[in-house]
Amino acid sequence: ADDLVRGNMDPRSRELAAESMFRRMVNDHIQPDRGTFQALHPILGLRRVRQIFKDAGIEPTSLQHGSRASSASSVQKLRQLRTDHQSQVTLKMRRKRNVW
Repeated sequence: ADDLVRGNMDPRSRELAAESMFRRMVNDHIQPDRGTFQALHPILGLRRVRQIFKDAGIEPTSLQHGSRASSASSVQKLRQLRTDHQSQVTLKMRRKRNVW
């Protein structure tokens, strides 16, 4: 998941991971905000970010001028999702190798 932030993944995998994290936020009832919008923009592009927000029932234009506080909150939520995802992947890999 750190690869998503650093850009160490191929572009298509990075896009899929970013959209997956967005959908997970929405499914977990975490309200995407300005920070989410800004984090996804360089990965997905403006058109795609607007579309996934609209698909989730969120008007993206209302987020483009939000407060800094909500931005920081969104970044923390995305980091937590990334950490949780990485832990799950590591655990699955260990189970496959039977390494604890």
